[in-house]
Amino acid sequence: MAFAGRESPDHVVTVDREARILFTNRGGPGPDLPASSFIGRKITDWVPPEAQELVRQAIEKVFVEGGTGYFEAPAKLPDGARPGFANYLGAIRRDGELVEVINIATILRNAGRWRRSRTT
Repeated sequence: MAFAGRESPDHVVTVDREARILFTNRGGPGPDLPASSFIGRKITDWVPPEAQELVRQAIEKVFVEGGTGYFEAPAKLPDGARPGFANYLGAIRRDGELVEVINIATILRNAGRWRRSRTT
């Protein structure tokens, strides 16, 4: 995953069952947020409070059901910016066991609007 995700134009993150970030292909905007600053932190640390439950539920649903998921939510950046992202989720299995969820986040051009969770 690390090799394939590193070159993606989107933000690629993998999380464990507690939503802790295990891998990210990039840091935040600017040099103050290197990729290493995300590892081990919860993905919900990076979304505003009103979207945290949405993110938790979408990730948990993939862990419970397998398959894929989708949600839109804003990010919460240190400078106060809140760009919107479309988040595509998928199950990662090792030896048949679901061990991680991949989250591929694409910035929304119409960032003022974001929807509730939708899983597929």
